[in-house]
Amino acid sequence: TNPRLSSILTIQSLVRTTLSNSKLYQAECTILDKRLSDLSTLYGILKQQEKEYVCPPSLVSALTTQLLFILYFSKRGKSKEPKLSRENVQRLEKILTLVIIPGLQPSSQHIHPLETWIQSSHGTLRLQRLLQACFELYTLPHSYYAKNEIQTV
Repeated sequence: TNPRLSSILTIQSLVRTTLSNSKLYQAECTILDKRLSDLSTLYGILKQQEKEYVCPPSLVSALTTQLLFILYFSKRGKSKEPKLSRENVQRLEKILTLVIIPGLQPSSQHIHPLETWIQSSHGTLRLQRLLQACFELYTLPHSYYAKNEIQTV
């Protein structure tokens, strides 16, 4: 075949892949933000009624998996380092405060969300990635927080 045609097809394929991946990334971010907003609203309503809500392990897994997809997303494939943009830091902190930490409270009578993860290789990888993102977040230099207007909880 013609090398020039082959080059053109390769470039077109890369551009389509990049555009498709960008759309997927934006869609996943929008969906996760909506879910976290709904969960935050639910917590507000229940707090007014002096009730508590602990996410079931399946919801914890689903939201965390979606967050990890966003954190480790790269237009060219998987990234080994989490992308800690201001929006991603806010998502990570919301997942921790709304989804994971309430299930860790001693008063919680629900199944510990991390307990189910440790029982599988996929769950263990999910936990490792989540912890890596947390360590990356909290070991960033102070100048990074100021530059990106990030406030930690």
